[in-house]
Amino acid sequence: MKFNHINLVVRDPEASAAFYADLLTGAVQTVWLGDSLHLRNDEGVDLAFQQGTPSSAPGAHHGFLAANAAEVDDLLAKLKGEGTRITDDCTEDGFRSIKFRDPDGYEVEVYWEGDWPATSGE
Repeated sequence: MKFNHINLVVRDPEASAAFYADLLTGAVQTVWLGDSLHLRNDEGVDLAFQQGTPSSAPGAHHGFLAANAAEVDDLLAKLKGEGTRITDDCTEDGFRSIKFRDPDGYEVEVYWEGDWPATSGE
């Protein structure tokens, strides 16, 4: 099996799709499937947005893997410039991550990790 999508309940599916497409996914296509707006990338993975009342649980988040630490830093600068709420900023040896809130309050992580896992357990 292959991971395909995550569905988020949001106030405005079009606005959420624009936020994620602009900042995170590099999505190439949006399509309504039933009552969800799907934002699809080149690999066929979707972020789906269904209109309703958002319900973000404490501690729950979804993440995006960056190509390198500089990509995380560039996004952090852009988010700060737009006034986006940053909830975590972590730099460790071989790991760089930020967490922030999307327009509906969901926590999003963008991270880069060097040689993963950091220890092989051997």
